[in-house]
Amino acid sequence: SFAKLVHEGKYSAAIKAFENLPLSVKKSEEVLFQVGACFEKLGNFEAASKRFYETLKINPNNFKAANQLALYFRKKNQPYKAIEFAEHAIRANPFFTPSLNNLGRCQTQIGLISDGLKNLEKSIKRNPEQPQLFIFILKTRALVSLDSVQTKDLYKLGSLYPK
Repeated sequence: SFAKLVHEGKYSAAIKAFENLPLSVKKSEEVLFQVGACFEKLGNFEAASKRFYETLKINPNNFKAANQLALYFRKKNQPYKAIEFAEHAIRANPFFTPSLNNLGRCQTQIGLISDGLKNLEKSIKRNPEQPQLFIFILKTRALVSLDSVQTKDLYKLGSLYPK
């Protein structure tokens, strides 16, 4: 079945199985999102984004689909479009840390350093198990020479990581 193939990581087979599903099932929010995720895993980001858009048409509050679109546009170096979808995801679920991460990275990219760092720090405080994000924050702080007290606090947070 489609769900079993997705669960087993057989993404190409899952996409083929999707094509044979009844139309009513194909138009379900969860199935569309999963198909989008399959396309994304296979590197077909255009097809993935199409499914994530369709998911949002069914349920505008699907924060995971909105976040995937934010990530898609961030990877395409379209930060303003990425910000739009990250903010959409955050409105739907303010506690979903990947959306804060996408928003913060894009904000720093377009020069909104303070806002970006604020969102990135919220993300890492909610989920400290993000070593790449931790390093990105430190590098960004070093580049803009923000006050050392905040940077020291961030280093303390980094000491939570196992060595």
